[in-house]
Amino acid sequence: MLPEIEILNFSIPSFGLCVFLAYLVGAFFLRFNLKKINKTQILYIPISLIILVFSFSGAHLFSFFEKVNLLSDTFDTLAYKFTHSGLNFLGGFVFSVVGIYFIIPKLIKIDRLHLFSLLMPSLAISYSIGRIGCLLSGDGCYGISTTLPIGMSFPNGSVPVFENVYPTPLFEAIIFFVFFFYIQNCFSKSQTKEDHLTNIIITFFIFGLFRFLIEFIRINTKYFYLSQAQWISLCLIIVAIILFQFRRKIL
Repeated sequence: MLPEIEILNFSIPSFGLCVFLAYLVGAFFLRFNLKKINKTQILYIPISLIILVFSFSGAHLFSFFEKVNLLSDTFDTLAYKFTHSGLNFLGGFVFSVVGIYFIIPKLIKIDRLHLFSLLMPSLAISYSIGRIGCLLSGDGCYGISTTLPIGMSFPNGSVPVFENVYPTPLFEAIIFFVFFFYIQNCFSKSQTKEDHLTNIIITFFIFGLFRFLIEFIRINTKYFYLSQAQWISLCLIIVAIILFQFRRKIL
């Protein structure tokens, strides 16, 4: 693993670098897809900045609440955990949805279905790159131990593990890299509001389902038999099903 990368005598955290690349590549495809729906490409700047603020806020807060125990942690412990919390993708995703739905349409004249649809490819590719950062840094979001040939150890990771475990970040990076090409192709062919709504439904369902399943082989804290990520994933799946059932009324 490679928690830090040396570039011109500077030591750069691999996770931070991948997060930066994730936003950069996501913004590129946002700009690219804005052109496809005949919108001014410069709009990618305010949209990206709003998503950046909301996603980092949500990712940090959800990571914090995943680690704390409000009943036993002292104020000093809570303060330490808050300042040292990592990033939770699903928390960032939930907050981003709020920003996309309520904030961006008030600043930019764009239909919400078009807006969400054009962001789905950026979401997929950004998530894939971010998971590569998790893999390189060995930040502890890998899976449980395994004797299968696909197992990996992370002795030099920021959270070291010396036994073979499921490299769940690698699984997610591959799956969502492939999904990116699928949903980008779907967006390129989208002509109607129904097409855009279908893209949203598919993305919500796939993200929710895959994350729900992979949590079963990941080290995590359980809340009523499921992890925080699984509860959020269930919500995404339910939202996707509701959108599908009521798509005629939405359109």
